[in-house]
Amino acid sequence: MISWGMGKNLRSLQCFFDSFPLKSEHLFAIIVSCRGYSDMKLKEVPIDVIARFRVNGSGIPSPYKFRYKDEHGNTYNVKIDHIYHVKDHRFAGKRSFIYRCVSRIADEEMMYELRYFVDECQWQLYKM
Repeated sequence: MISWGMGKNLRSLQCFFDSFPLKSEHLFAIIVSCRGYSDMKLKEVPIDVIARFRVNGSGIPSPYKFRYKDEHGNTYNVKIDHIYHVKDHRFAGKRSFIYRCVSRIADEEMMYELRYFVDECQWQLYKM
């Protein structure tokens, strides 16, 4: 078994990214995105959402905007800039969709997760 030291991992990562036409800004964005996802805290706060449904009839709502209050009582109206991933999930036997999203909130780009309970038609700010 080969034991890889930190130096070899960094060199192999550099060789991997050298083979793609990525700039250092892209690599920084990838690292920040990964770090942002692991630092998210569980919130499970009910929120108001404006969602849209596609014409193709998939039945999966796509969130467009939401409103939430933070722990200090400040209200934020957030437009969802990008949805990275949608996961069909069962929670306590209830069908739900989990959306991993990114938006600019209070002049800071943040990654968060929204959860939609299908049977209750209820939205939550799941993680932030």
